[in-house]
Amino acid sequence: MSEFFAPIAGAAKGGEPGKAEKQAGSVSVMPVPDNAPPAFPRRHRDHGEPAAVWAYPDAEGRVLFYACRFALADGGKTYCPLTLFEFPNGALRWIWKGPPVPRPLYGLDQLAARPEAYVLLCEGEKSADAARTLVPDYVAITSPNGSKNARYADWSPLRGRHVVIWPDADKPGLDYAHEAATLALRAGAFSVALVEPPADVSAVGWDAADALDEGWTAERAGQLVAAAKSFSAAGAGDPEGLLAATEGDTSAGTAPIDENLPPVARLRPEIKWPYGYRMTAKGLVFKPKQDEPGEWLSGPFDVHALVRTEEGTGWSLAISFRDPDGRLQTVVVALADIAAGDASDVRREMASKGLRLASGRGAKDRFVSALASLTVDLRAMLVSRSGWHANGEVYAAPNFTATTPEREAEPIVFRAEQQATGFRTSGTLGAWIEEVGALAAGQGRLLFSLGVAFAGPLLEPLGQEPGAFNLVGPSSCGKTTALRMAGSVWGGGGPLGFAATWRTTSNALEGTAAAHNDSLLALDELGMCEPRDLDAAAYALTGGSGKGRLKADGDLRTRQRWRIMVLSTGEITLAQRIAEGAVTRNVRAGQMVRFVDVPADAGQGLGLFDHLAGYGHGSELSNAIRDRTGRLYGTAGPAFVNALLAKREGALGTARALIAAFLAERMPAGAGGQVQRVGARFALVAAAGELATAFGLLPVERGAVTAAAESIFRQWLAQRGGTGASEDRDALKAVRDFLQRHAAARFIKAAHGLDEGSWRAQNVAGFRLGRDEENGDFVFHDAGWAEATQGLDPRAAADALASAGFLVLDARGKRKRAERIGQRTMRVYRVAASILDGEDV
Repeated sequence: MSEFFAPIAGAAKGGEPGKAEKQAGSVSVMPVPDNAPPAFPRRHRDHGEPAAVWAYPDAEGRVLFYACRFALADGGKTYCPLTLFEFPNGALRWIWKGPPVPRPLYGLDQLAARPEAYVLLCEGEKSADAARTLVPDYVAITSPNGSKNARYADWSPLRGRHVVIWPDADKPGLDYAHEAATLALRAGAFSVALVEPPADVSAVGWDAADALDEGWTAERAGQLVAAAKSFSAAGAGDPEGLLAATEGDTSAGTAPIDENLPPVARLRPEIKWPYGYRMTAKGLVFKPKQDEPGEWLSGPFDVHALVRTEEGTGWSLAISFRDPDGRLQTVVVALADIAAGDASDVRREMASKGLRLASGRGAKDRFVSALASLTVDLRAMLVSRSGWHANGEVYAAPNFTATTPEREAEPIVFRAEQQATGFRTSGTLGAWIEEVGALAAGQGRLLFSLGVAFAGPLLEPLGQEPGAFNLVGPSSCGKTTALRMAGSVWGGGGPLGFAATWRTTSNALEGTAAAHNDSLLALDELGMCEPRDLDAAAYALTGGSGKGRLKADGDLRTRQRWRIMVLSTGEITLAQRIAEGAVTRNVRAGQMVRFVDVPADAGQGLGLFDHLAGYGHGSELSNAIRDRTGRLYGTAGPAFVNALLAKREGALGTARALIAAFLAERMPAGAGGQVQRVGARFALVAAAGELATAFGLLPVERGAVTAAAESIFRQWLAQRGGTGASEDRDALKAVRDFLQRHAAARFIKAAHGLDEGSWRAQNVAGFRLGRDEENGDFVFHDAGWAEATQGLDPRAAADALASAGFLVLDARGKRKRAERIGQRTMRVYRVAASILDGEDV
């Protein structure tokens, strides 16, 4: 806070209270009541009589406080505020002290009296007074206490207003203009533009007051103000971190990001409305003649860009406006819809989001005509789904867009085909790193989950296979906590933060997956999904495409596609849940490769956690993570993408090297193809986490995420039971289990054959060879073999048993061999009796 607003120390003169009395519970009184003592004449004890006084009125014209200018002996000047205070004894006294923060703007009465007028913001009361003379069509205002205290003013009266700023012609003036512009946009101003001082101005700090002194006419001043350039917080910079966190900068300011201000709303192009149309603070007005009252067509809205797809199709207008609750709404209006006459769909969408529209037939036509005829000088690229575009040079999401440095000149407008409500932003990146990311230090499962979250954007540029990890463990062990932390990388705001539940259908999951393309899909509690839907989802989510469907006219719809990393939680595994279905079926090996179950328990007696991070109990740590991710989210993912794009080739080269090193150093020798595919996914998670660490997004030591991924990978290998193909293990287990259940009841002596032995068994699956019925090999006929290997490829199962030494091949190495069964010879599968002595591998 400036010294300007600090209490004046020492004994006061003229009956004013001293320092001790000022600190004894006095409060400011605004507006000034009728029974207040007169404010003037009044001398300042150091500066004497004020040279100029400005009253700051409220919207009703009642005085709130005074700003006074004093002439100094050295020829300079200084300013002091004069505010009325009430003391505990009820006394009212004027004190040379400022009002409390936030402080009112100068000109609130004129803002209230002229709600349709544009606003002209100047630096200082004298300049604002001069601007009222020079540019009478505007409401001229200022904020109290000059250029260094804009942040302490109350900018809310500018909500819904079009603002032009006339800065002083010096660096402090330009800094003030940029800060005030950013604050005005945060407060809800519809547009902000900056006046550029004339090139022939030589006086440092030249302003509207100087222009008035130099004899400027209202016409000349009006032309200067009309030529003001649109201000964009994104383009002009935000040095104080007032509007958004500085991506990749952990020292960003602590002011919250306005989650309702998407990137498109920050575009401020030059707009030329067709003849007779004008956008005012009350909305779009048709007024072809100045002496006519004009016709109101709609509430106020901003047009930000003329947009089209990469292919040059889908030409549209990007528009935003405030709904009746003050939320910023955005729409993308297709020119094709506008061309369709009354454009009822366009009006319906805008009205459904809160834009007030005139209902008369003539008003409808004129509204559509205005949209069809306006000119926008800014082009932007339209993207309709999250993820990578333009050959990897553009990344788009509902809450941010990012481009390579080469494409920064072209704005990106995002219009989602599929809604993904979780992509929101709250807090700053620095706060997320310090409060959320820091709690993952030394926590293997949390670091691994964060690695999964960061891995999504790497899938496409690295050509990696999508996949899912399912944290399996009992209730209340911390699984959902890991899901919340991972989700906070990309967004939050829902009951589970960024995550959703498995309580859905496979068709609905397709839309959800498409909306999360190239990022993370977090799903809680696998047991909520019906087994039949889960069976399909396990393939679809990681397969990258939805079902083919027909339109009403019979044409094939465009198939939805996606590349995502899935982080799931469940009390049971994928196989267990699918097996609970009404029609029991085995989980296929392809599902297990794509959808990997990993234990949620870290083995330290603390559930998912490796340590308590200074908290007394695991529940306290979980609550801390829940609370922090509930208010800090959606900044790390955009920062990761921006850092990746800034150093694309180097970052991707590093990621490839990390993946190769992980596989070379940690993949068991002789591992089958399935284990290698899963291992590659663990390696991708490790590489993503290490890149995030290198980008400064995870406050942990390098190698920490790799160590976490390696530990969980080894646990998965141990839980799997080996490094061979899972189909081979499944085949051995299936045949062994079948024989253990049915050896006595459904296998008869081969010497008897079907004719003589049929009285001993029904539904015969095969025979026992040799005289010793208890120790002879088993032979399966085709139907018996198909039943024993149900859900598996019968030939592949035979090959698996042969490789393990349990299937006896014929002399030519064929799977089936000729055996004497009773009085005939049959070609059968012969399985060694020793299979019953073996164990699953």
